[in-house]
Amino acid sequence: MNSKEDFTKLENILFPFYVERRNLVQKNNTRFVHYTTAECATSIIRNKEIWMREASCMNDFMEVEHGLGCLRTAYNKKEADEKTFAKNGLKLALDEIYPNFSEEVQNFFNGWQSELKYGTYLSCFSEHKNAEDINGRLSMWRAYGGKNGVAIVIKNHAFLSAEDNSPIAASPVEYLNDENFSLRLNKIAENIRDEKIFLRGFNKQHLVGYIFNSLKYASICTKHPGFKEELEWRLLYTPKIDGETRHIKKSVECINSTPQTVYRVPLKNNLFINLFNIEVPQLLDRVIIGPTEFPLAIKKAFVDILKNAGIREPEEKIYISDIPLRS
Repeated sequence: MNSKEDFTKLENILFPFYVERRNLVQKNNTRFVHYTTAECATSIIRNKEIWMREASCMNDFMEVEHGLGCLRTAYNKKEADEKTFAKNGLKLALDEIYPNFSEEVQNFFNGWQSELKYGTYLSCFSEHKNAEDINGRLSMWRAYGGKNGVAIVIKNHAFLSAEDNSPIAASPVEYLNDENFSLRLNKIAENIRDEKIFLRGFNKQHLVGYIFNSLKYASICTKHPGFKEELEWRLLYTPKIDGETRHIKKSVECINSTPQTVYRVPLKNNLFINLFNIEVPQLLDRVIIGPTEFPLAIKKAFVDILKNAGIREPEEKIYISDIPLRS
C-alpha cells in the first residue's frame, strides 16, 4: 500500500504545474472571483448552489478542443528539436516504466476522449488581485457582466482543500500554444523518466489512471493564450469518468434561451463528497457591483440577499465599482 508521502511525490511528478500554482495561491492567500450577471449572482447566493455547465456550452466554443489539439500535437510529435529535447518524449518515458506502457495509456485516454469533450462540466473562477477589491477587472466586466454585472469574491479554501476522492476537482488554467504545451508535456516526461523505478511501485492499472488524469487536466485546462488575463481556475466534474453522486443534482435549465444539462453543487459542507468550508458565510469575501445604471438599487437588494444567506453586517461586504463603462 502506498503512503501519503508517495502520493505527494506522485503529484509532483505528474502535476508539477498545478502544484506550483496551488502553492502560490497558498503562499499569497489568493482569493477567487466569479464574474456574472446580477441575476445569476442572486441565484447562487439565494439558492446556495453553483451550476456546472457542459464545456461545449461555455463562452469559448473551444473550451476543451484547444487543449486536446495541443495534446495531440505534442504527444505525436515526430521529430526531435532542441526545444522539446526528445522525439515522442512522453511515449518514450512511459515505455521506460513498462514495455508498451504508452499504448495502454493511449488506448485508455482515447476511450474517454469523447466524454472529455461533451461530458465535462465546468464552473469558472479567476484569481482575484488585491488591487481589484473595489473596482474589479475591466476585461471581466466586459466579457461576463452584461448590463448589470456582479463579482462574487470568495476565500480560497474551497480550492485548496479538495480531496483525492472528491468527484469535483479544482485546477488552474494554463494559456498555451502548441509549442509551450509541448515543453510542459516534456517536463512531465522528464519527471517520469527520472522516477520510473518509484512509479513501478504503484499498481499498474492505478498508474494508468493517474497518468490519464494528468493528461485529462492538461487538456481540459489549457486555453488559447489570448485569454491569459483571465487568470482562470476551474471546478471540473466528468460524471461518467468520476462517477455520479446523488449529492450533486442533475437538471435541465434554460441559459440564454438554450436548454442544457447542468450539475448543481450545493454550497453546503458534505462529508460524503469531501466538500468543506463552502457554505456562503464561510466562503464569501465580498460582492462587487459592476458598471451599471442602477448601482444603489442593486446594492440595496444584495444587502437583503446576503442577510438572508446568514452574512452578518452585509453592508460591509458590498462595493460599487466606479469604472465608467458603457454597456
